[in-house]
Amino acid sequence: MYLIDYKNHLLMKNCEYQLNQIQNQLITIKYQCDIQINKFLLKILQQNNMIVYVIGQTAAGKTKLSLNLGQDNYEIISCDSMQLYKQADLMTAKATPQQMAQIKHHGIDVLELWEEGFNRQKWRESNLYHFQIVTLNTIDDIHKRGKIPVLVGGTHYYIESILFEQEEDEKEQQIQQNEEVELHGKTPYEYLNKIDPITARKFHQNDIRRIMNQIKYYTNTGQLPSQKKDYHKDQQLRNRDFLILWPQWKSKELYYKFVQQRINEMIEDGGLKEIFKIFDILKDKPPVIGGVLQSIGYRQFKDLYDYFFELKVSLDEAKDDKTFQQLLEKSIDDLVKDTINYAKKQLQWIKNRFVFNHQYDVISKRLFHLRFDNPKSLQEQMIIPAQKIYKTFCDLYQNQTLDQIDYLNLEELTNYRFQLCDKDLENQKQLQEQKQRENWKKYFCEFCKKENNGPYEQQQHLKSKLHRKNTQNLNQQKQGQNNNKKQKQEEEMDEIFNLFE
Repeated sequence: MYLIDYKNHLLMKNCEYQLNQIQNQLITIKYQCDIQINKFLLKILQQNNMIVYVIGQTAAGKTKLSLNLGQDNYEIISCDSMQLYKQADLMTAKATPQQMAQIKHHGIDVLELWEEGFNRQKWRESNLYHFQIVTLNTIDDIHKRGKIPVLVGGTHYYIESILFEQEEDEKEQQIQQNEEVELHGKTPYEYLNKIDPITARKFHQNDIRRIMNQIKYYTNTGQLPSQKKDYHKDQQLRNRDFLILWPQWKSKELYYKFVQQRINEMIEDGGLKEIFKIFDILKDKPPVIGGVLQSIGYRQFKDLYDYFFELKVSLDEAKDDKTFQQLLEKSIDDLVKDTINYAKKQLQWIKNRFVFNHQYDVISKRLFHLRFDNPKSLQEQMIIPAQKIYKTFCDLYQNQTLDQIDYLNLEELTNYRFQLCDKDLENQKQLQEQKQRENWKKYFCEFCKKENNGPYEQQQHLKSKLHRKNTQNLNQQKQGQNNNKKQKQEEEMDEIFNLFE
């Protein structure tokens, strides 16, 4: 009897193994098909068809600009990772139904609230349905109908993946990340440090997931992770038939005040109800990677929602509760702070990827910087110039002479083209060299007890508020110690003088 049970157990294990093998084979076949489909769709972008990109920081007028280009010959594709979610409207600053009726929109309300979001890695996977169908097929469909696709949003790696060639090697795409690897008795960090010490410098020894991804890459491809192509260093433009419009506030201080004002208005106009409604819907759902509750505009209100849920009262009644009001103020303050920090990252991304690109000579002829003083000056300083620029590009595109944009010096173009001086370009070149893999080295800040990867991270840390605050506190402590020492010496001297009196 025992022998029969054991044989059945082995048979079941064998069936499970064979089923897993079949599933892995199906995944591999799907990868191969998706790669070929993706290549075909990306060839669409290499044709001479015009695409417009509207980039910029949050709350910089991108939506308003995209709705007012002055011609009825385009459709909008949203490139905002949070506007993909249904029911998340106010706190993602989604275009209103009236605005979407004015100009046809794509890429909005694609996901249910409980679905996993499209982070950077997933956005670049060949089997990503949104990347293939919603974006690439939509671009092709808009062109076939004789219109121009206008990609708008602050999730700039979405836009970057369309503007530049970023295809990874097929070897890397076919890696099965769930495959077991042999570490030969070593810890993951020890093994990575043995095979590729340059890459090992990048990670903390406890960062197991990222270390294992590097080891699996090496196991599956035979190539050291440090030898991988740097996709951002020399990424190529897919074509030259594009226009980039970049609206931006002139004053950083006024911009930050506007962000705070805008957030307060969102909350007062029903944003808090929307936030609580989404928390209600998702409270019994398992958390997902990159989901809506992890985004700016929602995650800052988690503690507030938990307190409200325990109160068991209506939202209007909760507003009279002192603790509720304190948590609400903290949530709003956190949201303002996180939004401003995100805006800084958006600006840095634009500079690193678009402005300081090795094809700057091409991009600079097609990148227009529309700076404005305040919301009242948007029409004069942003909308009207953008309409003139867009009309010029459309006329050249219609006459199949868009390549002449490199040589034209029309007033509406030259006044708004983004220009860099030689010093800026040289500084950026030095900065990029600091970020290269061969410079990956651990630096340790004794003041902050913080480890940094490479000279760039170290320099950024030394400029940070955290470092300044810690050094200031340490200096104050030293000053206090010196004062105490001096006071003690004076007291000792007084005692000596008292002995002689």
